[in-house]
Amino acid sequence: GYDSINDHITFPIKDIYNNCLGIGRRAIKEKQYIYPFEFVKPLYGIYELPLFINHLWVVEGPFNLWSLYEYHKSGVALLGTGTQYQYKQLLTVKCNDYVLALDGDNAGHLGTKKLGSFLFNNRKKVYVACVPNNHDINDMSYEQFKQMEVIPYENWVQLYKNN
Repeated sequence: GYDSINDHITFPIKDIYNNCLGIGRRAIKEKQYIYPFEFVKPLYGIYELPLFINHLWVVEGPFNLWSLYEYHKSGVALLGTGTQYQYKQLLTVKCNDYVLALDGDNAGHLGTKKLGSFLFNNRKKVYVACVPNNHDINDMSYEQFKQMEVIPYENWVQLYKNN
């Protein structure tokens, strides 16, 4: 929805059972997300996932997730760079592997390293989508998205160490 008083886009945040836990907001001018106070963030979009997924894409925000839907990819959004609660929720999703596509900024790189390490240490197959610097999935055209390199997490860690 749209909150014309505050100039925010609003969206329901639901749990795995499709129960509404709260309303998220995104300020249009500042490109800033606002969540309910003392809110335990679930995996945004988890209730819409099919029973089994080949590649589960993981992004930071709802707009990025909505772009993934446009590109015919299944995924969830962390509503940031992730929490331990969300990491544990990810382990419950039935999928072959995870594709981490967090934003191409310092926070996104740190979040990718932390989440990738968690999944890798839990013996999961992890890949990283090389989102361009200072961009996110939502900034990319479909052509740019299709051409984006996706590499094994171990290779990404080596590249990240050198940058």
